[in-house]
Amino acid sequence: MSIADLLFGRESAADEPPARPADFDVDAWFEACSNSRRRRIILTIDEQPCPLAYLADEIAALESGPDHGSQARKRVYVCLYQVHVPKLLELDVIEHDSHDCRPRHYGSGIFRPGSNHAFALDVLADVQDRFAHDGGIGG
Repeated sequence: MSIADLLFGRESAADEPPARPADFDVDAWFEACSNSRRRRIILTIDEQPCPLAYLADEIAALESGPDHGSQARKRVYVCLYQVHVPKLLELDVIEHDSHDCRPRHYGSGIFRPGSNHAFALDVLADVQDRFAHDGGIGG
């Protein structure tokens, strides 16, 4: 099944992909998957549920190298907290488990795959396969 099939809800008898979200908005999904930090969050949480500090450290290491400093980690953390995490939560790609009762407080607790996480992984895998067959992007 192709990315277009997934995004536009076309059926294929060959395989059973994760169900397309009921309140699906193609533009919101393209935006969510268009950012490398959001893609990294989706993939990292698939490997293991983790706190925001872990996600920030992983992304800072990818962007700035393994010897990144606290400033690089802090910049990534703030950006994840204010921009990327809310977008993925809104689409139910991730969910946040926290014992902190303050709304939108992501600094504590663990991020886990949300109800639409499998769909997001399927979309990302199809896009990656397409670029791999077309010679890749950026090298």
